[in-house]
Amino acid sequence: DIYPDIPALDAAVAAMAAKLAGCSPEAMALLKAACWKGSEEWDQLLESRAEMSGKLVLSAFTAKAIAAFKQQ
Repeated sequence: DIYPDIPALDAAVAAMAAKLAGCSPEAMALLKAACWKGSEEWDQLLESRAEMSGKLVLSAFTAKAIAAFKQQ
């Protein structure tokens, strides 16, 4: 979500925190573990994904898409 100002963002954060505080602690712990699974080697993961992004951005398909976007 995009908020027009800091007070609106703060209100949204407070609402989300209140919602999460009412959730099952056990369920939240399991969800957190599931979301972070495989991130033990975070540095390698980021480097690998950056390499993939670099290859994609240099592809002919991407160059053509950017050129078409610039023509609009």
